[in-house]
Amino acid sequence: VANNSTNMVIIADGEGKIEWINPAFTRTTGYSLEEVVGRKTASFLRGPETDDKVAAFMDEKISSGQGFKDVEIVNYSKEGRPYWVSIEVHPIRDKAGDVLQFIAIESDISERKATQQLLLDRNEELLKTNAELDRFVYSASHDLRAPIASLLGLIEVARIEKDRNNIVELLEMQQKSLL
Repeated sequence: VANNSTNMVIIADGEGKIEWINPAFTRTTGYSLEEVVGRKTASFLRGPETDDKVAAFMDEKISSGQGFKDVEIVNYSKEGRPYWVSIEVHPIRDKAGDVLQFIAIESDISERKATQQLLLDRNEELLKTNAELDRFVYSASHDLRAPIASLLGLIEVARIEKDRNNIVELLEMQQKSLL
């Protein structure tokens, strides 16, 4: 099953040194079994974008004989290509409870991470656009408020004015305040 899985499978000894990898591991990383046997994955899969806190968490769990799951980290192929994986590690214990081996299953989640980043970038763009629209609406309402207030005042004055000539003058003033 492990040979035919699309997920990367690693079997390591109780110290975390690789004993076996499946073909999916070789396809993804570019490393053959001969190149990695006896090594810890941290010695060749980590790189500049690897999160040191996540790496330290995994190292601590393995050194204390514990497993973990759903840990996401950036690894690097033999050619230096970064890729995201979700890792699940389970210890295999003997009857006395000592760790004999670890089995790690790694799923390549690079596409999912790229999609998440695209959504985050799009969301940031939308937030900026929304802020610009808010500023425009505020500015537009502010720019309209003064002429409308002036117009309302002139309408009130025109209502109480009795002289027709003054009313015509007030109507002209109203027209000017709208232009």
